[in-house]
Amino acid sequence: MPIDFDYSNLDVDLDELDLLEEYISDGDVDTDRVFEEEEGEGADLKKNFDKVVVVDNLPKGVPQEKHEKLQAVIRKLFTSKVGDLQEDGLFLPADGDNKTLGFAFLAYKTVDSALQAIKVLDGIKLDSKHTCKVFPYTDLEKFATWPEEYQEPELPEYKPMPNVNEWLMHPAVRDQYLLRHGNNTEIYWCENAVMKAQATLAYDGERERQNGKIWCEMYTAWSPQGSYLATFHRQGIVLWGGDEFQRIRRFAHPGVQHILFSPNEKYLLTWNGVDDNMNARALILWDLRTGREIKCFKVDKQPDGEPAVWPVMKWSPDDQFFARQIRDGISVFDSSTGRLLEKKPIKAKSIREFYWSPSDNIIAYWAPEADNFPARVVLLDPETREERRSKNLFNVREVKLHWQNSGDFLCAQVLRHTKSGKTTFTNFEIFRMRDANIPNEILTMKDMVEHFSWEPSRERFGIIHGENQHRLGISFYSAGSVEGGKSIELLYNLPNKAFNNLHWSPAGNNVIFAGSAISGEIEFWDVDEEVMTAAEEHFMCNEISWDPSGRMVATIVTQPMFGSVAMKYQLENGYNMWSFQGDSLRKEKMEHFYQFLWRPRPKSLLDESEKQKVERSLKNYMARYTKEDEVRRKRLEASANKEKISALQEFRDLCAERHEIFVQQQQERERLGLVVPDNDEEFDVMDTEEEVLVSEKVEPYP
Repeated sequence: MPIDFDYSNLDVDLDELDLLEEYISDGDVDTDRVFEEEEGEGADLKKNFDKVVVVDNLPKGVPQEKHEKLQAVIRKLFTSKVGDLQEDGLFLPADGDNKTLGFAFLAYKTVDSALQAIKVLDGIKLDSKHTCKVFPYTDLEKFATWPEEYQEPELPEYKPMPNVNEWLMHPAVRDQYLLRHGNNTEIYWCENAVMKAQATLAYDGERERQNGKIWCEMYTAWSPQGSYLATFHRQGIVLWGGDEFQRIRRFAHPGVQHILFSPNEKYLLTWNGVDDNMNARALILWDLRTGREIKCFKVDKQPDGEPAVWPVMKWSPDDQFFARQIRDGISVFDSSTGRLLEKKPIKAKSIREFYWSPSDNIIAYWAPEADNFPARVVLLDPETREERRSKNLFNVREVKLHWQNSGDFLCAQVLRHTKSGKTTFTNFEIFRMRDANIPNEILTMKDMVEHFSWEPSRERFGIIHGENQHRLGISFYSAGSVEGGKSIELLYNLPNKAFNNLHWSPAGNNVIFAGSAISGEIEFWDVDEEVMTAAEEHFMCNEISWDPSGRMVATIVTQPMFGSVAMKYQLENGYNMWSFQGDSLRKEKMEHFYQFLWRPRPKSLLDESEKQKVERSLKNYMARYTKEDEVRRKRLEASANKEKISALQEFRDLCAERHEIFVQQQQERERLGLVVPDNDEEFDVMDTEEEVLVSEKVEPYP
């Protein structure tokens, strides 16, 4: 409960104090130090001082009659989440008039609690006028012997950080991909389709193996712009980067299971999978560039009691905020401090799901019907807390929100039922985000809807729908221009397509239709030309991944790293590489195959007009690029032929050597009279026949 007393004479704002608790987070205990607690008689005096901290910049001149109240405030602030104090573990020094001197000594029960207090509470604001400074008691000796004259410190040797964008300078502008299989983690350069997607090893952890270390213990993840590779370990996350994948930084979070980079790679969230609302370090916010822990959080189950689902938090597109859904609201936090925006969540009654716009700091959420209020889709500005747009919906069973990746459109896929409740239909509410007042249009479909997806950076979208899951078709629509579009237009329909997923190329236009993993059937389509370019099959395929350029695509069969379900995929593990038109480039089988990850590329710095200019002038460069590819292809073929010729020559030399040995042995046998004649006339040839009873059947006498 909040402490209630008159604070006017203490120069401290109690209202601000009561809000401090939500900003306090547990710090990271130094796992490299091991303390053996020794209690009772004979305990080391230095070890006892390790449990004591000094808190400076407290209110000065507080009279004796109010010492007890000030101590109560200090106890609340400095024990709420870092650990308890010893009995009589708070000492507040005073002057001859028994007025406080502005600092205090705190003795914690454990060394770990003292370390946490120093790391987490140093710099905490008591109120707007008092910012506490927390440091170990053992530093007093250092301060007492501090030289009076300034001594210039020795500057450490400058060690430049690896250039995390070095890989973007590849002369042929090639992409990279990662393979995680068995105990191996390998990164390859991928050649283009002309060279059949040949792979060249970039790095496989050789440096770590030579030093007796493990490069990756579990899973891996690329950062959103491809600057860093994160590897998972029992004690936390390690970031790698540069042309030789040097270690950039470590983030200590034992038992980490999930991570989420901010879109612009400024921050990182790590979660250990605990959702009991008791572990104060379940979720940790990090500054990616310095490795500093900003704040940690507890994680609770979903409002309906179901286990928490990753991502627990969601980033704004500019890294400025991150947010999580709570009961009847959304908590939005400032990324630089981890503090709750305006110290309270945004009210969103009965909220079911929310998503940030990919391009603007706008949140879209929906809430079902409740307490005689209709269902709603809301577009919200989290900074001003104003609703930019809302739409009431009736007779709603479910809503799915689909942002177009440029943030120009939002589709609310609304499953509705008739008044009788016996039949259902789907409305697609298309919101035009770039138009004034954000108008919306409605597309109604009576069929069952299996899948919806936007074409990247375009105004088109595809829908898989039909009478039931066995009778499906695919329809392509256009929402018109980004600004001032008037209506939704059906482009064309493809009936009788037994697929349930669309996988768009990042460059748009080309799309893959995919069915179930068991059948493995896939079709490659050119949406502009309305033509199928290839129909292929990859049995048990459970992933489809386009490269960032949209020139190639991989169909993949992976297995989970843990669990019995891994047995289901083991025999088919591997990946096939295809061109965007469906030409087979390469097929690889791999045992214990866990991950295939293309390395993401940062967003282009060109605007739309500049991109169109490049596309129009592309033909002028085509001859040059074709010639370069041909030179590279011949060089690779020559290298491969050289290896084949070398291997053939080694085989011929081995044959000659063995033949010479045979001749020598033959001569020795002749000398000993052990030569077997080669003439068939010296042998008697006998033909024999042998009958074998395979089965026997006895017919009953009629």
